[in-house]
Amino acid sequence: SALAGVSEVRHAGMMLGLQLEAPTNALTVTRLLLERGYLVLPAGTSADVIQLAPPVTVSGPQLEGFVTALRDVLEET
Repeated sequence: SALAGVSEVRHAGMMLGLQLEAPTNALTVTRLLLERGYLVLPAGTSADVIQLAPPVTVSGPQLEGFVTALRDVLEET
């Protein structure tokens, strides 16, 4: 993955799963993204995946904003 802290990206349609390198980091990342206005879900048996299910109508600028927020959060944790 091109993002530090993300070891794998999985997808099915518009649903994405970001496998994090730190085993229980998904809970912290989820909380920090929610504080920035982005709704994601922790997933995985070890809470090491962030689940994303963006709407079909998501725009390019919205995606760019999310990636920026995710990058910032991953650097913080």
